[in-house]
Amino acid sequence: MAQEEGKMLGKDDTNLISNAIGEMHSVRQTLGIPSRPVDYGHENPVLVPDDLRQIIGNLNVLAPHQFSSHRPYIGPLIVWLKSILVNSLMLRILRKSLGRQSSLNHYIYRITVQVIDMAERLRSTETHTKNLLAENQKLIQSNLYLTRQIDKLTGDISGMKSFALQLSESGKPQEAESSEYDLSSLWDFYYRAFEDRFRGSEAAIREKQSSYIGRVKQHLTKNSVIVDLGSGRGEWLRLLTEEGFRPVGVDKNAEMLAAASASGSELINADVFDWLTRQPAESVDMISAFHIVEHLNPNQILRLLSEIARVTRKGGLVLVETPNPENVVVGACNFWFDITHVKPIPPLTLGFIIDFLGFEQIECIRSSPPFEGANPQNPLEAPQDYAIFAKKR
Repeated sequence: MAQEEGKMLGKDDTNLISNAIGEMHSVRQTLGIPSRPVDYGHENPVLVPDDLRQIIGNLNVLAPHQFSSHRPYIGPLIVWLKSILVNSLMLRILRKSLGRQSSLNHYIYRITVQVIDMAERLRSTETHTKNLLAENQKLIQSNLYLTRQIDKLTGDISGMKSFALQLSESGKPQEAESSEYDLSSLWDFYYRAFEDRFRGSEAAIREKQSSYIGRVKQHLTKNSVIVDLGSGRGEWLRLLTEEGFRPVGVDKNAEMLAAASASGSELINADVFDWLTRQPAESVDMISAFHIVEHLNPNQILRLLSEIARVTRKGGLVLVETPNPENVVVGACNFWFDITHVKPIPPLTLGFIIDFLGFEQIECIRSSPPFEGANPQNPLEAPQDYAIFAKKR
């Protein structure tokens, strides 16, 4: 019975396999699986997201296929066998591969989208690079134009130097010097009026400078030689005289000397540099200089303070007062009211120079708050002046 059954199955085997192959071909067509390798040709295919989604949808469709047969009696058995063999066995075998293919398709789609995005960015970068190159070319042209202009200006400067040399040889600068000399008396009147307007009244200056008297009295005797450079209206001279000292004032402004004559002190009409140069070394017990250093350039500042250090005796004193740039209003505005000012000098800088030139016990004394109750830590309310007080080593 078994042999007969085996023979019966063997007779139908050829037809069954043939039909299964036909049905598999039908399944390939339904799922969109090519029956042979696809030849895309020499050109690269253009793949858009809709194509990928359609393929993915087709591969994910694993619905059972409906079979039919035209044989009247054995047809149901054939349909049943086809369903078992194809829908159950074949699809069960293919499902794992098709699942992997579906995942691969998703990855391919995601990568393709990223590649498209990168291509767009590359195109944008290329456009931006072209724009930068164009701008760079414009800058090169502008640089060439500026170079030509600089060369032209250099030639003009050379011509001006030659013209200035000719003027020097013709004697015109001497005329300019004489005219500047003629203004010296006007400068004397101008600076006296400027001091009266902007520096403050004599009473206000005396009140501020009186704070220095206590420090001076600790180190000096009544016979000490005290010199005030740039003595101005003589407020400091009067304070020292009232304390029993015999100070000497040095100033080249005739109007200032006239105002200081009421102090009763000895006054010398001379340039401070000329006077210092003529003094022997270590001949003075104390030298003061109120609001002089801000009128000097760096070389002149070093020269003045070096001469002061040379002339001052060991253990002698120096007192140098100047506007305080720690106050923002002073440094940015008020300092420049005086057109003869060169630059403000920070306290640390002036203190370092004096220390460098041989003085010790450096003390910074800040004074002249902008108003009563001002906060000295606030840059807008900091003291408007400061003085460096030191003793020679």
